[in-house]
Amino acid sequence: MSSILFRGAVIRYADLRPETEGGISCRLHLQADLSQPVSDSMEWESIPECCSTAKLTGRLTGHNLVLTPTDKALRNHEIQMECTDVSDFAAVPEKDEEGNVTGHRLNFIARSVEVGAIAKVEQYRRVVGSAMAMLAITYEEQSKLDFAGESTSSNDASNEDEKQEELAGIEDGLPINSPQIDAPLPSVTQMAGTTAELRKQKRGRRGPIPQDPGAPEWRTAEEIAEGTPHHISTEVM
Repeated sequence: MSSILFRGAVIRYADLRPETEGGISCRLHLQADLSQPVSDSMEWESIPECCSTAKLTGRLTGHNLVLTPTDKALRNHEIQMECTDVSDFAAVPEKDEEGNVTGHRLNFIARSVEVGAIAKVEQYRRVVGSAMAMLAITYEEQSKLDFAGESTSSNDASNEDEKQEELAGIEDGLPINSPQIDAPLPSVTQMAGTTAELRKQKRGRRGPIPQDPGAPEWRTAEEIAEGTPHHISTEVM
């Protein structure tokens, strides 16, 4: 397990959402300081002061969260709950009285399916209100945070190996997925014409009747009228 600490955290609001499995999810809409330690952990670049609201990549598979008020007089009202997911990160600008951007804060959503989670949030808000707090998130350790919404899987790695093999073939002068140069190539005979012409050509040849899966079968003269154009047939010897 790993953990990440958000300072200056405030619960903006909370709501309940139905889950696909039939359960209920409590969504905590939070705001916190966009600190350098958090940016480093999430591998975010610095946000220019001139930038307006910006969505940030990243998602944490949560385990639990602890929200502790910064004010010592309120610390007894700390809440803890299960946390399944932390995502929807966005940098929002802070402005002074003249409307100038002075920095950025961080908005995000933490989800919990713990029974009674919304009741904990309600009690916390009644007592603590919008007072600043310290938010600690414990999450499943990941080799690399899922920034693009996709992770590298074994199939992706296998596909990458295939691409490398194809590139190696191109460097050797071979077309992609081509047979080896020393492999025997089949001889192909093409026959074209009307049904009557094809029959005539067939009588002068030995071997199986040329087959074309997309053409009508040769059966009787009544089924295939004389002079009816026939598809090109290909015979591999």
